[in-house]
Amino acid sequence: MKIGIITLHKVPNYGSALQAYALQYYLKRSTNYDVELIDYIYPNKFHFKQESILQKAKRTLKKILTLFNSHQIQKRKRFQLFYSKYFHLSPKQYRSIHQIYTDPPIYDIYITGSDQVWNLKTLYNDPVMYCTFAPPEKKKIAFSASFTLPSLPTQYKNIIRNRLLEYSFIGVREFSGLNILKELDLPPTIVQKCTCDPTLLLQANEYDELAKDSSINIKDDYILIYALGYAFIPEPAMSSIIRIAIRHYKCKTVFLGDCHIEYKCDYTIPNNIGPCEFIYLIKNAKHVITSSFHGTMFSLIYRKNFTSILPNKQQKDNRIQDILTILGLQQYGIQNDNEQPNITFKSPYAQEIINKVNNYINESKQALNSALF
Repeated sequence: MKIGIITLHKVPNYGSALQAYALQYYLKRSTNYDVELIDYIYPNKFHFKQESILQKAKRTLKKILTLFNSHQIQKRKRFQLFYSKYFHLSPKQYRSIHQIYTDPPIYDIYITGSDQVWNLKTLYNDPVMYCTFAPPEKKKIAFSASFTLPSLPTQYKNIIRNRLLEYSFIGVREFSGLNILKELDLPPTIVQKCTCDPTLLLQANEYDELAKDSSINIKDDYILIYALGYAFIPEPAMSSIIRIAIRHYKCKTVFLGDCHIEYKCDYTIPNNIGPCEFIYLIKNAKHVITSSFHGTMFSLIYRKNFTSILPNKQQKDNRIQDILTILGLQQYGIQNDNEQPNITFKSPYAQEIINKVNNYINESKQALNSALF
């Protein structure tokens, strides 16, 4: 038996790479099937064509700056090494929708994997992410796919509904995703469930093997700040939290991310950070302060004290809020417009919380296994 996974596996983002790795690893281990990541390249000319003039200009500028930024060059090399060593890819690479429709990869089961594969704002309703290239008689399932948006624009509802009618199981990552599925009024024969991010399918000791491949080694205690700005700006809350955390721990700070932080302190900014180095930094941190969904996931996996920055309600991005609500960890999330956050340094991992985490993961595993067999 062969399983093919379609997801955002080669976006140079730690969470994207690691969720693809985790789902492939888990499926291989639990089924002993041949599991491949379908090597469909995103973004490609379909996505570029949808961009506004401003988006095209920003992308071009970023590409030019990358050419002269040695840190970015080294980062991309680290990602390429990770792909080469840890991904089992389809024999053929697909660089366009036309290519994958013309010569589709053949599997017994097709899985739309996790991450923001159904995000209309960034994927532009890419049909490939709905496995529309697969033979109609083959089984299609989705595991922890994310729409990211709280609702679908009306003009997309019918086309997305028709695509999802081909699925036997649809696991979505957020509560908002379940609400969208309800709005689409899919038949009850299609199982619909909120499932965990694939990164949670593996335990910390299984990621330790990746951490051993890290090119960095930090001897001192540190607070890890992982700040992303592509979805929302985590300020002013993040600066306030950093100031409070430094006062509490009295240790150095390690900064990772692409977002400017207003608070001034002596940040250590490591170079050449790939997925293995990312795991190392989470594993060894005293405390993680992050605006990243997967920064939050790996804090949970490694049982780290953490503070997650959330977008405010006007920004309509519930990805982090939903997981904290599911697990009863709402107090560890702070909205980005909170200038005087009340944060706690008490460990989140009381036995009740650990039980919730384990139950959430086990229910997701059971749902996935039932969908496969």
